[in-house]
Amino acid sequence: MIRGLRAKLTRAMKQRTLVRVERPSLESGWSDGYVVAAGAEWFVLHYIAEVDFAGYQALRLRDVSKLTVPAPYAEFVEKVLRKLRHRRVVPKCVDATSTAALIQFAGDRFPVITLHTERKRKGVCFIGKLVAITNKDVVLHDIAPGAKWDLETTSRPIAAITRIDFDGPYERALVLVAGKPPRIT
Repeated sequence: MIRGLRAKLTRAMKQRTLVRVERPSLESGWSDGYVVAAGAEWFVLHYIAEVDFAGYQALRLRDVSKLTVPAPYAEFVEKVLRKLRHRRVVPKCVDATSTAALIQFAGDRFPVITLHTERKRKGVCFIGKLVAITNKDVVLHDIAPGAKWDLETTSRPIAAITRIDFDGPYERALVLVAGKPPRIT
């Protein structure tokens, strides 16, 4: 982890500066976005992909190996966003104090969330509606890539989660096609 990372992220958040985050031990490439929350373990970006807002990414501080402030080509990205009249949205009361708090926050406000367990299985994620959460496990009603709700819930260990996404275009598309999840008895 980078020394003083949380303070740098907090400064970027206050100054509304576009940042680039790299986590090569977990994924190739990077994440660009605006910091909307920074806690002791996690921070949340209003993520930018293809020069547009693409939901939110919550990342663990300890996984970040490089932070670039401002992000490369930030001026260009910001001009595009202004011309398209797209605005940065900061969800109210983002709770990034712990993994469980962050999952609860996202699960309470968005129809589905995406959980990544990159240390265990790179490239695999789990998308679903939050059903329950404890200090050790999170229970989701999963939705498959074909926009079909599973018939039962799945429990996963919180300790394995390395990234949490919510309100992205793919999550919104799944819910748009699948509709509300069926009741599980």
